Amino acid sequence: GEPNNATGNEIYLSTWITPGTWNDIYPAYAAGYIVEWEPLMADCDGNGICDFVQIAQQPNLDVNGDATLDQCQCIADVVADGVVDAVDLARVLNDWGSPNSSGDIDRNGIVDASDLAYVLSTWGPCHP
Repeated sequence: GEPNNATGNEIYLSTWITPGTWNDIYPAYAAGYIVEWEPLMADCDGNGICDFVQIAQQPNLDVNGDATLDQCQCIADVVADGVVDAVDLARVLNDWGSPNSSGDIDRNGIVDASDLAYVLSTWGPCHP
């Protein structure tokens, strides 16, 4: 299949005009595209799978939608003191029902039960 890692010019990614398939060489008369490639894609959890791939396959791994695995952050640490504790719980409860406040951990527009659940499920010290 294509791309087939043909020798030489692998820095190019192009699409054949006919039949419109991708290839990793730069043939004449092909429509070319610039593709950003980061050789060391982020793998914050060290499992050998790029974080963006994990998030694409399981969007719930990035509850706050910032393109970083939540387990590599401490998003329930609302007051940013390095621990998810009663202070964070109090902030979520105090902001309950409020739109777009710091207690809205999952960024769904309102502080609700999902934010409370996130605080309770990640209780304790942050492990970045």
